[in-house]
Amino acid sequence: MNEANEIQAVSDASTPGKQLADDASQAGGFQVGSCPGIMTGLATLPPDSMLTEAALAGALGVTSRTIRRMSGRFELPPPVRLAGRAIWIAGRVREHIQARAERAAREAERAAAKIHALSV
Repeated sequence: MNEANEIQAVSDASTPGKQLADDASQAGGFQVGSCPGIMTGLATLPPDSMLTEAALAGALGVTSRTIRRMSGRFELPPPVRLAGRAIWIAGRVREHIQARAERAAREAERAAAKIHALSV
């Protein structure tokens, strides 16, 4: 980390929630390197981690506005209100995403079975 980045990190740390967002985005999000596009930020966090909207956005590599939209479309679990702020629990977000993936796989299997039944 160069001197300018260190100064920015220190000044951002005084803003509540900002350091958590920085930590989440540095811990993962979209990695650029050997495997671009692989999100590891959320996967590497302890299950009990509490994420602000900005931290979750950083972990997923999207904007805070996208987090609000995803929540409204039920792509994310609803946030818990804590001190007037929206908070997500990392483990619950991962469970929610995993359940959605399993549901999509079951639906794809059913569709493939119907197509196979019609073609026989």
